[in-house]
Amino acid sequence: MATAMHSFRVKLTSAEKSVLDATYPPSRGSSDIGKRAVAIVKYYFRANSTGCSFVEPPKGGDLAVLEAGGAEAKVFEVKGTSDSGLAWQQLKVSSKHSHALLTSGEASVLRVTDVYGPEPLVYELHHGQDFLLKPEERWTFKSIREA
Repeated sequence: MATAMHSFRVKLTSAEKSVLDATYPPSRGSSDIGKRAVAIVKYYFRANSTGCSFVEPPKGGDLAVLEAGGAEAKVFEVKGTSDSGLAWQQLKVSSKHSHALLTSGEASVLRVTDVYGPEPLVYELHHGQDFLLKPEERWTFKSIREA
């Protein structure tokens, strides 16, 4: 029987939300949403993990959190959405490095939903427990006229 996904709310203060709105205003761009999602998760860890620090994540990771007194950082790929639900169809692995981290269990996904709301909901997703990765074929556009 599958276990329920772990989730947590990030109750942003009005000051935190104001900083987020000024730094990462509402946008349809996934890059801007992703940066805002990382900032939201950092607010959560600062408020709930006294003495934690953020270290350089391994290639393919978005965030690495070292707990106070911890020997090894927790690594996450952070995925944000303005939707209030998980929006599974939007989730894509961004690189071979991310794929390796996720499938090996070295990293988990923090899916930040409702990134523009005052209380985003974050789901921690683990490969093999909450999701599987399905390969899909993609094509890249290349200009005929090299500029």
